[in-house]
Amino acid sequence: MLWLLLWVTPARAQSDEPRPRVVVVVEAERAGLGQRLRAELMALGFDVTVEASEAAPDREQLAETAREAEAIAAIQVSGQAEGIDVWVTDRVTGKTVLRDVPVPEETDDPDERSALMAIRAVELLRASLLEVASHRPPEGEVASAPVVERVAVQTIAPEAARARLFEPALAEPSRVRIGLGPALGVSPGGVRPLGQLQLGITGLPHPRVALEGFVIAPLFPAALQGPEGLAELTVGHVGASISGRATGAGPIDFRLGAGAALTWLHIEGSAAEPFVASNEDTFVAWPFAQAHLGYVLGSTAAFIDARLGPVVPEPVIRFAEREVVRWGRPAVVVTMGSEIGF
Repeated sequence: MLWLLLWVTPARAQSDEPRPRVVVVVEAERAGLGQRLRAELMALGFDVTVEASEAAPDREQLAETAREAEAIAAIQVSGQAEGIDVWVTDRVTGKTVLRDVPVPEETDDPDERSALMAIRAVELLRASLLEVASHRPPEGEVASAPVVERVAVQTIAPEAARARLFEPALAEPSRVRIGLGPALGVSPGGVRPLGQLQLGITGLPHPRVALEGFVIAPLFPAALQGPEGLAELTVGHVGASISGRATGAGPIDFRLGAGAALTWLHIEGSAAEPFVASNEDTFVAWPFAQAHLGYVLGSTAAFIDARLGPVVPEPVIRFAEREVVRWGRPAVVVTMGSEIGF
């Protein structure tokens, strides 16, 4: 019970801290950006008021807006389609700063653009408050507060801001994906590339983990020819893999993993006289390493997969006891396709 009280008390004290107010002033058409700014600032521990205004930014007017709201700071956002101007009046350090924030080129999604611009606007307020943590903090119109001092020293690196922007896309709402695309199977040993089609289902139990099951079906056989006759080789795979995912890379979905598949080889022969033709099916194991590179756009993604590994045991194709082909050391399958998430 004593441990529980000690654990609860600090959290309760932090929640009871006074929440300094920040005023956000935006044009009516940028209401979405204003709400995103409000969410970012409230997450830092501020009380936030959002006001709509079509007036051009003015240093004195912005400071007066902060005073009237009894706020420690005011942020005004205005601009055109190519970017925004962010004005921050900070009454704790007694200064006003301005930054031109261009429209992010990382994404075309309006919500993601608003999110990134909001993060950059909040970072401008953080930068303005940094002086609070210095040995000789400036004397402003209002006193500092624990929340302000905490925010001043907890700066966010650009990489972390970018990761926060795209985190919902990587952690999905779509935790299950179905992918389809053409594949090319290659192997040294005398067989030309094989045309194939891959159908896969991927589960994302964790933002950093991907589990995949797949079927790679043959589309076009590879022809083998000799004096003894002609044979056609088709190859298919059924397998599964587990991969580690890189997060914080924006819309890029990069995975490295390993897996195994049951590989089916079908040989259909046509013999010249005096030889006798035969058909044969062989099943072998295919352990492989895998790399996946995808570009995620909402619930859809374009991807390229590559799998490489040795087939065990190694299949050997013979014409009348003459060795013609050794296949699968290693076997490589490259797939390009698209996925849809659910």
